[in-house]
Amino acid sequence: MDFLATLIAQQTLKSDAANRDTALKKGIFVDPFLNDDVRDQGVKQSAAIVGGKLTLPVAATPNAPGGDVAAPASLKFTLATVLSQPMRTTTMKVNPYAAFDGLPATVVLTPAIDRWTDVDTTWSSPLTTRIVTGSGVLTQTSSSTVNNLLSTSSQVQEKLRQIPVLFSISGFGPNEALDSVSFDGIVVTPTA
Repeated sequence: MDFLATLIAQQTLKSDAANRDTALKKGIFVDPFLNDDVRDQGVKQSAAIVGGKLTLPVAATPNAPGGDVAAPASLKFTLATVLSQPMRTTTMKVNPYAAFDGLPATVVLTPAIDRWTDVDTTWSSPLTTRIVTGSGVLTQTSSSTVNNLLSTSSQVQEKLRQIPVLFSISGFGPNEALDSVSFDGIVVTPTA
């Protein structure tokens, strides 16, 4: 009886496992396009899975924000006074004893902040999913969030990427000479 109960339990486990994983059957291959798990890991894939559909991938290159824009643009406007306070009470000196010297020269770096994105992906599906938002005429909109974190790793950057950095120095008096100008220990030669 114990042997028979063990065989029935094993058969139940086998049928339960077979019903749960419908992608792999003997002699039959079915991909439900839920993610990239069933795809061939040894062959370069030229398609992406987005929303349960196999589609062409989108290849995108991230650009630095504001890299091509010279200055922010806005619509034409006319300033109008909404709230004003023309009256005042009294004044006082902020630094009556001149406890600090004048501000030194102003140095402006362009770009002042460097933000970049390194995308290292094996499959095109995650990138295509972030870019493709819909197709056709959308009569109803709905949103859902799915988080599938398979693995993560981090490492310290050994070196920063090289980019051109422009600088502008202002605030010197007339005929004031510069001894040297250096940026991160590298001597640079400014142009007038």
